[in-house]
Amino acid sequence: MSSPQDTANLPVNNSRERAKKLVLGLQDEICSGLENIDGEGKFSEESWERPEGGGGRSRVLKDGKIFEQGGVNFSEVHGSELPSSIINQRPEAKGH
Repeated sequence: MSSPQDTANLPVNNSRERAKKLVLGLQDEICSGLENIDGEGKFSEESWERPEGGGGRSRVLKDGKIFEQGGVNFSEVHGSELPSSIINQRPEAKGH
């Protein structure tokens, strides 16, 4: 039987989903605020999925009254291995 101390340092069951929801909400607030400040520019959105796990949402504002161009992006990447870009830079990370 486990005690409360045994689980005190573990993340809550839905911590990944809660963190994702929080950050996507921040992205919404930032984009809305920038559109309000600019007065003319509007963000376009493109969502993507990563076959190995994860995905993201990219937003770009162009041709605004104040901002010529800007981006507010979110990405969530997970999988069974580290990306090859990391392994190429740090071969000792393979297997972690």
